[in-house]
Amino acid sequence: MAAKQLPIDLRVLRVIADRHKWMLVILTFLSFALSAFITRSMVNQYSSSITLFVDPESVLGDIAKGVAVSTNIKDQITPLQHFVQSDDFVELHVIQELNMRLSDVFVPPLGLTFMPAVLKVADSAKGMIKQIFGLEIYTLSPEQKQYLEQREIIATIKKSIKLSESRGTLLTISYTGPNQIAGQKIVEIVANQCKEFLLRAKNNETKEASRYIERQYNEATEKLENLEQELMKMRVDLFDKTPEAKIAMLQQRQNALDSLRLHEQQLEDLQMNRKDLSVKLDERRSILLSSDPKTREKLAELARTQEYQLLAAKRTQLAALLTVYTEEWPEVKKLREEIQTLEETIASNVAEGDDLARERILLADPVYNEYFSQIKQLENQEAGIIAKIKTINDNIAIYETKIKEMPEFEKSFGTIERQINLYAKLQAELASKRETARATTQLEQSRGENRIRTVNRSFPTKPIGISPIILMAGLCLFGPGIGVGLIFLFYYLNTSVKSPEDVHVEYNLPVIAVIPKTNFKRELKRHRRLLKRAGQTISRKRFRLKPGKQAVTELEPPPLPQLLPAEDQSLQEIEHSEVELFDRIMKRIPSPHISKLDVLPIVTMLTNPESHAAEEYRRLCFNVEWGIKETLSGPCKTILVTSALPQEGKTITAINLASTLARNHQVLLVDVNFRNPEIHRAFGIPQESGLSDMLEHNITPHLFAPPGSPNLSLLPAGIALSHPADLLSSKLMHQFIDSVKSSPYFEYAIFDAPPTSQLPDASILASQVDGIVWVILELSTSKELVRLALSRITNPEILGVVLNYSEQRTFPRKYERIWKDYHRGSPSPRNSRGSRRN
Repeated sequence: MAAKQLPIDLRVLRVIADRHKWMLVILTFLSFALSAFITRSMVNQYSSSITLFVDPESVLGDIAKGVAVSTNIKDQITPLQHFVQSDDFVELHVIQELNMRLSDVFVPPLGLTFMPAVLKVADSAKGMIKQIFGLEIYTLSPEQKQYLEQREIIATIKKSIKLSESRGTLLTISYTGPNQIAGQKIVEIVANQCKEFLLRAKNNETKEASRYIERQYNEATEKLENLEQELMKMRVDLFDKTPEAKIAMLQQRQNALDSLRLHEQQLEDLQMNRKDLSVKLDERRSILLSSDPKTREKLAELARTQEYQLLAAKRTQLAALLTVYTEEWPEVKKLREEIQTLEETIASNVAEGDDLARERILLADPVYNEYFSQIKQLENQEAGIIAKIKTINDNIAIYETKIKEMPEFEKSFGTIERQINLYAKLQAELASKRETARATTQLEQSRGENRIRTVNRSFPTKPIGISPIILMAGLCLFGPGIGVGLIFLFYYLNTSVKSPEDVHVEYNLPVIAVIPKTNFKRELKRHRRLLKRAGQTISRKRFRLKPGKQAVTELEPPPLPQLLPAEDQSLQEIEHSEVELFDRIMKRIPSPHISKLDVLPIVTMLTNPESHAAEEYRRLCFNVEWGIKETLSGPCKTILVTSALPQEGKTITAINLASTLARNHQVLLVDVNFRNPEIHRAFGIPQESGLSDMLEHNITPHLFAPPGSPNLSLLPAGIALSHPADLLSSKLMHQFIDSVKSSPYFEYAIFDAPPTSQLPDASILASQVDGIVWVILELSTSKELVRLALSRITNPEILGVVLNYSEQRTFPRKYERIWKDYHRGSPSPRNSRGSRRN
């Protein structure tokens, strides 16, 4: 089963993290220091609390049901909080009684001791800014400062006092502050005041219950008197209500019902007549619609529609034209077509047109018009009869309502009598409750204090809040968390080429080598030890490493026998020879002796042939020599090495590629970077005549053979030029490259070219060589910049891409020791027991 693909490349993320490891270390150290400082600066706060039990029951029992005032703690918590947190209460009962100062209650912002100093510095800076800009600065008098301090004490105490209830019977008063003793005293004072408040509420409840019962008794008495008066009045008002009035009302309703039946019969007759006329109207419409076009045209003429008026005008115009022209005249033909179109339009209006147009034409027929008029008249009569029927129905409803109300007068006497009996009983019950409430009022005042009592006091001696250890551990993780977030941000903001997969996806090019980043200092020490064993002295001069040039080490030249492998001992002696190239004889001489130079750079393939970088250069050599040869249209003898930007390592890649190929072939390394030549410095060759002098001044330069690689020939660039594009695109340059291709002496020619993103030099040379090796500095060069540079190359024969300065591990760290032991020929710890595996 395939592994799940992560949305990020962990290898690239590890490289970015390794590049910013000091940022992680610094952030971790800062977060640790900040956490220690904050933990030490925190103000300890203590929480004191008292719990009161409040009896929710009332001494009046069921008598107090419905009373507006309630002593239930859930109902009293809101007014109690308003009372306790009022300015008058805090100033009178807390500050004045305890003589509180700001230091006893004040907690700095965020609970840190240094925050007041920070705010003071901020205020000073604000004042200085105002003074600089000439703004008005306000200063406070001592009285104002004292008043503000008093207000701040009140606000702090109000914020620190908390009231909470539980189970409807327990009230908890808590206070949190920096002074433990002051907190205990404040809680005691608030608890006592809460008791007094609740006792007053209990007394008010009893008094309100008594007043409530008294009000209910008075209301019941008043209602009873009103009912008795209403009964007497009804007996007087209904004295003249006789049965004859009801008989007259019934006669009026019967007359209305007879009139309603008469109008309904008339409405039914009108609807029948309208239905018959509608049938005749539909039949006449069908006859007219099925008539010939002449008839419909005549109807349109009678209707005088717009189309018919236009048709008549067209016919008159046609008759005028026929008096002058024949039927073949174009305007005559056009008028006849328009007349035919209008005739079809008139016919379609009658048969298929919209209802309004068709109805307007059909009304021109006298019979159709008569039927239509009769139908409209009948509809108007129906509307009048319907309105009369509605009026009669309304009158009938009024008569029936009055008839139904007459028995209600008789029933209302019994209803009022029953209400009088009910309120008489209620009045008696309320009189009894009123006497009971008066008797229990004194009892509530005597036992009220026992119903509110203290059940718990909590005065802890340890500060509250998060443990300093936990807080410090959390703050210590804050810095690394920011660092990790920044690393992920750098990863997502990095648009450079990150891996071989990016090369395949973005440019559809193969990656033929991945040159790893080497530890320059460690390699330098290793070569110093090598040279010391050979009895040589290493230069004490300081070295410099440019980005992308990690494989070059500034050392004095070691003796050749110790640096070359045993099988290459026969190639050490370099004699003067001559090479025919570009229709001239060039001398091939060894590089100058070190005594004439300050330093001599050493190439990776010569100094450390067993390193990982050397193996990658061998892989590059194999891909250039064999792996890609089959995919090209012809032999790949001339190879151009270039990149998108400077300092990507193209020169050292060209040098090591040429050094690797020179182990089995005759190789010519040509420096065509006329603007900033590098190869002569890499091999310690003085900047004398070179390729540019040969092309421009017809001077025959020397070919140099570097120490340790007798099959390698170097052709320097010569004196640097500011505008070499004309020289590179000249006919002589074409001839020189052709002579290199046809040379029987050299099997490969490597050209070190300038970057292509801003310079046309490499683009000019790309069309003349057999293949191109593109160097990209991993995690540095932008993808868009590489794409832009590739678009300027006209030669499609790009052999592949070399990812330089790669910091990604090709295999996990645990396998690195195995490969080191394998290269040294020593047994691996994994294979120390048993047979050795190769």
